[in-house]
Amino acid sequence: MMLIGLSLLSAAPASAATIFFDSFNRSDSTRVGAPASFPQDVWREGNAQSDDVAIDANRLLLRDRSASASQSISTIGFEDIVLTYSWRPLLPSDAADRLFVTTPFGSEVHRLGASGGTESIKLSSLANNRANLNIRFSLALSGSRASERLEGVRIDNVRLTGTRIAAALPEPSTWLMMVGGFALLASALRRRPARIAARLA
Repeated sequence: MMLIGLSLLSAAPASAATIFFDSFNRSDSTRVGAPASFPQDVWREGNAQSDDVAIDANRLLLRDRSASASQSISTIGFEDIVLTYSWRPLLPSDAADRLFVTTPFGSEVHRLGASGGTESIKLSSLANNRANLNIRFSLALSGSRASERLEGVRIDNVRLTGTRIAAALPEPSTWLMMVGGFALLASALRRRPARIAARLA
């Protein structure tokens, strides 16, 4: 009965845990900073002008050709990593404008001519259990509007989730061998006092 319970325990699915989350719900600023719940995770900004990357209306704002924001997150102890985020283009945007969401294992590309939405990306198994997983949001803009700084994107609710890596449980055959070993040891110890008593008599 114990072996059946242990095998069921080891087969139970684990639920996803939040590794990182930023809703950008903080005061408007030309500095992105860090989310309140993850104060150690400050966004790195790549921008030519001080307001190309900003917090605007509780969203991460990227505008102009050179705007980017990146975050380095530890996934130590997690596997099955999923990145989720929402995005909406600023209007007007050219159909050729792009938002790139880049990790060390590839890029997701969104046309800013589309209406935006919520995206969920299952990352490669190489993202599992890493000290630094870099995530970068950046723009590729074309056309004359880019110089007017009207094009860009608003990003919200960036979330990284994963399943905790469970401590290894012994397989049922290992438990069986261990219990059998204890039984043999107990049997040997029980017979030993009888032999000693027989020698003394």
